[in-house]
Amino acid sequence: MRLAALWEELCTRGLVAAAYWAFISQAHVPEWLKTHAFGEVHMLSHFMGGFNRQSAKELWLAEREVGQLADKLASHRRRGRDDLAARDRRIAELEQELQQTRNQLADSYRQHAQRDARSSAGWQSRLDRNQRRLSATRARLRAIEQENQRLAALVEALADVAPPARPLPPQAATPSAADCTGPGGQPGGCILYVGGRCHLLPHLRARAEARAAELLHHDGGRGEGLQALESLVDRADVVFCPIDCISHHACLKAKHLCRRLAKPFVPLRSSSATCFARAIEAWHGAGA
Repeated sequence: MRLAALWEELCTRGLVAAAYWAFISQAHVPEWLKTHAFGEVHMLSHFMGGFNRQSAKELWLAEREVGQLADKLASHRRRGRDDLAARDRRIAELEQELQQTRNQLADSYRQHAQRDARSSAGWQSRLDRNQRRLSATRARLRAIEQENQRLAALVEALADVAPPARPLPPQAATPSAADCTGPGGQPGGCILYVGGRCHLLPHLRARAEARAAELLHHDGGRGEGLQALESLVDRADVVFCPIDCISHHACLKAKHLCRRLAKPFVPLRSSSATCFARAIEAWHGAGA
């Protein structure tokens, strides 16, 4: 019983091969124990063979799985490298597109900046022209206002003067009937025109001659002295004074002379030939 317990203890401890050799080779070991040991070892060999075969199969399966996994790993690595290469190419393409877009935006910005600069220069040029025109217009308006003030002063100064009927001159200075009538029996007379525009004088003289009238002219002091005005007023039958083209002083001088010499004084609204012709018609109508 002690040898059987020793056998079990040695098998439990994993010393099956050493215990089997010791029990088989010793003569004092009972046959039944040897037979028992042989049977267990024989059964254990069956178990170990099956275990080894199973282990070998599992090892083969494991090796095949390892090979498959290695292939998959290699495939994944290749795919990963391909994906990385494709990603790098895509990144390079996107960077190139981004750079092209930046260049296009920079070109567009420069073009817009140039157009804006040209447009701004154009607007500035137009603004400068408009400002010059505005300044010129303001200057003309100031001149017109000054002229209006001058004319208003003349009108105020002449407000008390109305063109009276042509008086009969003194007997000694009265012209003959042949001298004072024109063609068709129309009245003539002598007209003094003070001021006005010199380039219109031929037209005014033609209008006067058409009414058989003599036209005297004084430029209102621009070139001729005002001292000669008195003798001209004394010779004339009527004095026309265009208030838009004469100095204030000359106009008042002619007015005072007409009042002193009892001559009609007719202020004209403008120095135009039409206004002159209407004044002749009105003066002749008043004296008819």
